[in-house]
Amino acid sequence: MEIFKIIMEVILVIVISFMIGCGTSIIHELGHAIPALVLTKDRVKITLGRLGEDNKEFKIIRIGRLSIVISSLNPFIGWTSWNESQLTENKKIIISAGGPVASLVILLTLLLINKNVGNELLLGIFRLKALITITKNFALAGFILTVIPIKNNNYTSDGYKILKLIKLNKYK
Repeated sequence: MEIFKIIMEVILVIVISFMIGCGTSIIHELGHAIPALVLTKDRVKITLGRLGEDNKEFKIIRIGRLSIVISSLNPFIGWTSWNESQLTENKKIIISAGGPVASLVILLTLLLINKNVGNELLLGIFRLKALITITKNFALAGFILTVIPIKNNNYTSDGYKILKLIKLNKYK
């Protein structure tokens, strides 16, 4: 019976971590989408997960000009697209910085909350501090992995886009 309890706890940690990862990705992408909605008059699209070879979209949620497309359940992959054609470089920088800023806000908020909470059980099964720690780790990873300028064949980080836009602005 004890082994069953351990297995169930491991499964619960994996499921909750997955849900937290998806949640922090959504907030990060909303960090891009909200300024894009404010600074443009066009539609803005958040895509969560990786599109397959057939580009199949599992679920589409529409809220005004915002569409959220869930293409697969992967908490580490997401992007926001908007029409950049009429935007200045400064506005593009604001939109690109919105995601890392959102991740940083989650992290800083949880650091403050963590100082003031005990280690109570939630629903009798999960420690509040453990949930906060998992969420902080996802937010920290989301911030670091997107703010550092990285470019390869399949990925361009927000930090890389911002750096490129700053260089374009500098030489105008």
